[in-house]
Amino acid sequence: MTPDAEWLSDPKWINAAKLIYHFSDRCKFVFTIEPLCRLRKNCLPLAFGHLFSVGDQDSYAVVAPKDDIDKLPLAWIKDLEKLHVHFADDVFFAATNLQMSSTISTAYDIRGEMEYGYSRRSKILNGIRVRRDRLLDDATLPHDTPYCLIINAALTDNAGDVLLAQSAIRLITEAAPHLHCIVADPEIDRVTVANASLIVIGPGGILYDLDDHDRLAVNHSNIAAYFRFAFMAYEYGVPFGLLGIGSPAPILSSYSRHFLREALRHAKFFHLRDPRSLATVSDAFSVKAPTIVTPDVSIAFQEEVRAAARNRADRKVLIACGSFNLDTVAEVAHKCHLDLRIVVQATEDAHWLEANRDKLNSLMLSAEIVDVRGAPLSEFIDAVATGDCVLSARFHAMMVGIMAELPTVAVGVHNDKRHRVKQDLGEYANLTFINSHETTDEEFVVLCCERFLGEANPDATARFSAKDLAPLRELLRAAIAPAQPAVHPLQL
Repeated sequence: MTPDAEWLSDPKWINAAKLIYHFSDRCKFVFTIEPLCRLRKNCLPLAFGHLFSVGDQDSYAVVAPKDDIDKLPLAWIKDLEKLHVHFADDVFFAATNLQMSSTISTAYDIRGEMEYGYSRRSKILNGIRVRRDRLLDDATLPHDTPYCLIINAALTDNAGDVLLAQSAIRLITEAAPHLHCIVADPEIDRVTVANASLIVIGPGGILYDLDDHDRLAVNHSNIAAYFRFAFMAYEYGVPFGLLGIGSPAPILSSYSRHFLREALRHAKFFHLRDPRSLATVSDAFSVKAPTIVTPDVSIAFQEEVRAAARNRADRKVLIACGSFNLDTVAEVAHKCHLDLRIVVQATEDAHWLEANRDKLNSLMLSAEIVDVRGAPLSEFIDAVATGDCVLSARFHAMMVGIMAELPTVAVGVHNDKRHRVKQDLGEYANLTFINSHETTDEEFVVLCCERFLGEANPDATARFSAKDLAPLRELLRAAIAPAQPAVHPLQL
């Protein structure tokens, strides 16, 4: 059973699903949580309640865990007792903004079960923490120093996202040395948001509302998880901006577009990592904030990458990072006379490696395996930059290879983030892009060998430079240097 389907074995969640079906036939929208959002077309994440009001004439329902009351808009939290509660157990509650003919639970049960929910509401409104923050490196919030709260995916066990987070810290600290930077994932308490002097959403390719590149299904959860903090920043009078944002696919849902347009109305700055992401955003909604496009912010670490690249071993090493057909990787290593180092950048890479261990042994590949998940950033950089060539299905292993000026082969699909980098750098780059959907194993080997064995192209001058981030540095200095402590600080 997949993690998304585990709820099917829990009676509480099954009952919540039944409630969603019940109210979705009677209400314009049902606000709920993942994965219940996918049950009906008129289900939306809790954060989308920012677009509506409890006092609207249209009928809305909320079906959610009481522990997630803090994810509702602040206006809804304030009006929680005005909602008509129809059901409550020890986990979930179901309520509507308009009175309906009958309730599902007894009034006695509702009073008893909702006592916890109303208590949680009171704590939220009084600035008392109700949620444990998930912070990078188990950082602690400063009590006497203004801080910038950076919200991205750095806690997802992916070294690439840690590189992004550290790049953001570097850039923001350069622009506003008076701010202490804290990196968090979206599971953070409202008090942490309210007490920040600046909120930064990103970096990362987080601006999308599709389950995959094949556009098979709309999924609002990613947009809700990250961009609800734009609304929350406005609720507490905290300035916010977007840094290093990628939009890997068109934003299709009209609800997503409306949500983003309203959420980002008060942004101080909007930085995107490639021109195609800007085109996607411009097509989806208007942006009033100062907007700029530069390469991925990871190039802020270019000097560290180049320093590491000077420490290569005497033996010739192929760096492989991502999920591949192991037979083709072995053939490339053999034909190019390269030792193999497998770099585990993310959890998916570890799963791939585990599934291929027997084959690795049967091919008699004496591969060096370096797992950089949870390791210091320098170990990720060293693991990739000290090789002689890079084969990567991972974006940031590819970026380290490019910064180290190594022959690099990136594997992906048309118009993904790896392909976009190749398009931006053009033909005069020491980079080959392989479309995994259109390339045979034989062609894969040939393309890799051409890149890894070919003579260095004297015209291969297209590369990234830390200087490419100069316009971003200017934008950040202008936008965030005046940041002051929060207007309405709450107790820590």
